[in-house]
Amino acid sequence: MKAIGDHLFHAVSRDAAPKLERAHQRVSARELGLPEAWFRDAIHADPELVIAPCREAGRVPADESWLAWGTEVNFGTGPVDVLLISSRGRIGIVETKLAYNPEGRRTVVAQLLDYALALQERSFDDLPPLPRGELAPDEDDVRDCLAAGRFLLVVAGDALDARAVRLSEGVLGRHLTAEWDLAMVDLNLFSSQGSLLVVPELRGTVMAEVRQVVRVVVEGEQPRARVEVERYASDGPASARGARLSRRGFLSLLNEQALGSAPHAEQVLEVLEEVARRHPGRLELEFQSSSANLYVLFPECRRRVLSLTQGGHFRVHLHYLSKRGYFAEAAAVRDAAVPLVRMRADTNSEAVLVTPEAFVAVSEAIGRIASAIAVQPARRPE
Repeated sequence: MKAIGDHLFHAVSRDAAPKLERAHQRVSARELGLPEAWFRDAIHADPELVIAPCREAGRVPADESWLAWGTEVNFGTGPVDVLLISSRGRIGIVETKLAYNPEGRRTVVAQLLDYALALQERSFDDLPPLPRGELAPDEDDVRDCLAAGRFLLVVAGDALDARAVRLSEGVLGRHLTAEWDLAMVDLNLFSSQGSLLVVPELRGTVMAEVRQVVRVVVEGEQPRARVEVERYASDGPASARGARLSRRGFLSLLNEQALGSAPHAEQVLEVLEEVARRHPGRLELEFQSSSANLYVLFPECRRRVLSLTQGGHFRVHLHYLSKRGYFAEAAAVRDAAVPLVRMRADTNSEAVLVTPEAFVAVSEAIGRIASAIAVQPARRPE
């Protein structure tokens, strides 16, 4: 049963004897003759129609902005109604279904998951060009999210069937290696004397948990394989999850892939965590699918500046700052990176392997870079 009433009220007075008038009455898309394409175009014009209720319910981080990316984009299984992209690189797939569409109840969830499966099989080069602007994500963030299947799936319509949420719980549970979140959003329509109001309402969500890691171990002279399954728990609340790899999960993969560099790389991670704690609101550490990243926060966006990969490489980034107009910050990072790495103004990034010999130099460089960034004013790009 819907939680929103059939009328919106206009308060004529706000004194001790309030007077209210029924200003708008709820109507259906069928009554207005609105096609699904109208909802598609409305969401593309302002993604907040479906994102805002998710954010208010704590399902989307407060600092994660979403941009329209395209309509009717086909990845091989049919056209996606609306494609969105977030400032953190997450991909949004929106499917619109109306109550009078006979397929709405039976196929919408399966159709949406088909789109997600097809998208996850694509490479970054198969994606449309990324939007431009201050809120546009870094390419590497998009690559990370694509590889991990870090998608937000949205079903939007004028009167959704709550049974679709229950159906989606079972269907999503079969895809343990994907990090899909699903939201069901009603776009309630209220009409009065020719004007139309659209009131978004979150009907339900299915949030992805950290997925299982499956390891195949081959043993013995006559090789026999056994499968080990580990489950990593999220380090943070669901409401703040923009990236899903936990610290423990990252360290496990680091120990597998960095080999002899793993102990010192773990110490570098602790240094990155410490500088993020020392500069809250200015620096932020986040785990992606293949790296731990230090971001510098600006009023309208955040830019990656340092990374530690699962292979034990420490990387200094300049291009994420300079290509968005943060030239002074990029110059400060470049100067502070010396003597660990020497970078020209047109260099995108440089990396070093965290060997025992390089550990001290890497740690000192992190401190210098963090301090140099922290003293820069939090401003808009040039």
